[in-house]
Amino acid sequence: MTKPRHVEALEHFKNVNPGNRLEAMIAFALFVDGEQKWADGKKPPPTEEDYRAYYDASLAPHHMSQYMESARRVLLKVLNDVLATRESAFLAKSLSEYRRDAGRGHSRFRMWGVIEALGGAFLWTFVLIAVSIALAWNNIDMLEYLKKAYPPVSERIGH
Repeated sequence: MTKPRHVEALEHFKNVNPGNRLEAMIAFALFVDGEQKWADGKKPPPTEEDYRAYYDASLAPHHMSQYMESARRVLLKVLNDVLATRESAFLAKSLSEYRRDAGRGHSRFRMWGVIEALGGAFLWTFVLIAVSIALAWNNIDMLEYLKKAYPPVSERIGH
């Protein structure tokens, strides 16, 4: 007993692309869809001989590569649609987590910044007081040196 034509066609698609059964199955589904559209457009309905000629022509290498390329495009479209859906969900979740963490960390960061600024101001104040005491202890008057370094304004402009 011979196999039905659609079973032979399915085996042909599997043999053309043995490494990717999903792609082969999608290509076969596209082939069957094309066959149905072809048969629906025939008036009067196709005969057994018409089907045999259709199968022989459609399973030629040139047509097979077109079916396989169409199957790849279908797979890529489905993959892109899935990724786009997942990507938007992932980005929304990531943004929500970032905002939550940033809001929580911002108040701590701001408080740490205030403490750091106050600490720096107090440290520099004590350093300057210590330098002033050391200079006064050694009878060094910084204002006197400043007056000697910069003459009065009237002397600088020539009056």
